[in-house]
Amino acid sequence: LVGKCPAERAFLQLKHQSTVDLTLHDQYAAAQRARINHPAKKLLCGVSSVGLITKGSALKFVSSLSNHDTENDGVVDFWSCGVGVSGFGDSTRNTHYKASLNHLDTSFRNGDGWWGDSRKPVKWFECAL
Repeated sequence: LVGKCPAERAFLQLKHQSTVDLTLHDQYAAAQRARINHPAKKLLCGVSSVGLITKGSALKFVSSLSNHDTENDGVVDFWSCGVGVSGFGDSTRNTHYKASLNHLDTSFRNGDGWWGDSRKPVKWFECAL
């Protein structure tokens, strides 16, 4: 990523579930089961590796290195983020927000996008409280 040369160990360790050995695959499955059973009532999942136009837009490159074959936020694919949950929408009024954001944008560090209801993580969070 921009300003991250050489790449940090965490970026080098990113793995897609389809590329790991059976032990790690089972750990992914256990984490997904825990997520399904978690009492969280609201989810924010990004579906754009570019997201808001920031330095984090370089996640498009990270995404190209992975085996993502579905919508993803540059790091996590949508299916993995929303596993076991339905009813996603691209409006800040939706309980489960499927937003045109990348992984870094979903941490609220870049604020809201200037256009489109699907690019406003801070507004969604405020409405979710």
